[in-house]
Amino acid sequence: MTLSEEIKAYRLRHGLTQKGFGELVGAKNPQESTWDWEHGRTPRSEMLTKIRQVLNADQRADEEKSVEYHKAQIARLLGVSVDRVTINVTM
Repeated sequence: MTLSEEIKAYRLRHGLTQKGFGELVGAKNPQESTWDWEHGRTPRSEMLTKIRQVLNADQRADEEKSVEYHKAQIARLLGVSVDRVTINVTM
């Protein structure tokens, strides 16, 4: 997925307008900047860092939800409580 696609997907998933996303990352011209990024323009390095922080935080939250989901499924299959299941993730 390209950065343009990631920005748009994040924005739509969270119900943000282009202006809302631009404000979230601190763009000087929020709506115009987001439109530019979604249409392939590369953000300046300091803005790219902010965008990546927002997108990566969202991805980590999704991964944490996924781990909790899998813990619950394993616990159910084993017939034990969730607090007895430990999942170690290495990257």
